[in-house]
Amino acid sequence: KAIEGLQSLIASTIRKQVVVTGGKYTEDNILSRDADTREMIIPLVMWRAALLVNKKEDEVAVSMLLNVAKAFPKDQRYIMYSAAAGWAALNDMEIIFYRSMLSTYESFPFAEVMAHQRPLLIKRVVEESHSPEHMSTVATVVLGKELASTASKGPAQQQQDETENPITFPSIPMTLTYFRFNISEEFWREFLSLLLLPAGTFAPGEELTAEQIASGIAPPHVTDAASRSFYLHHLLNLAIMREDDLWSGKIKLPDNLDAVPFSERYKYGLYLDPIRIPK
Repeated sequence: KAIEGLQSLIASTIRKQVVVTGGKYTEDNILSRDADTREMIIPLVMWRAALLVNKKEDEVAVSMLLNVAKAFPKDQRYIMYSAAAGWAALNDMEIIFYRSMLSTYESFPFAEVMAHQRPLLIKRVVEESHSPEHMSTVATVVLGKELASTASKGPAQQQQDETENPITFPSIPMTLTYFRFNISEEFWREFLSLLLLPAGTFAPGEELTAEQIASGIAPPHVTDAASRSFYLHHLLNLAIMREDDLWSGKIKLPDNLDAVPFSERYKYGLYLDPIRIPK
């Protein structure tokens, strides 16, 4: 009921009205011209998206955020794109986790449903937010979710939960391959550029207290660096594996790599070019 009520409230607020001007009929999009209405509608949309995700309706939540973004001025759409990217990243992360589990352990019904009966959503967000500035926003949010997830796995690793081991469990390599081949070339370049940046530092006023340090809490820049290192470790391993496959003849490159369709490039390994920061 809460979701339906919020939807009715959102719809009544942003409903386009037909305006007659000079004998011509046009639609008045209040969100594109009224900042106060945008400020009012944003928390309602975010609240409804969170409720939908809690009901495992991630696809509906992301689609709603992308649809609302279209009604915003172009320089304000990043608000909805950031939220959509965050929920899409968590959705895809969960799917890849269960696909990784199925590749490692014996299958069970719940894992099959979670891994194969839900859509991956990051590509949809990328396709909607196709401008360079929005691409950077989406890639930044996705990378942030990935790094935060990896940093949060420390306690589970201490309990010897192998599904939370960022080195041995295949979710990170599977994630990197997914990002590389299943979303877009532009997204991969932006994601990789951000991943290769130095670890974040403290913002003013966010330094840990002496008590927090004494209790064993790691500073954010340390956990950020550690998380990045796991992804870089797997990138290097994937590149080494590709080189070994080339030397052994397992992979045979075509004469013109540039002519290989994007969707087919996974056949030739993770990297078609040397490891470097993309231009």
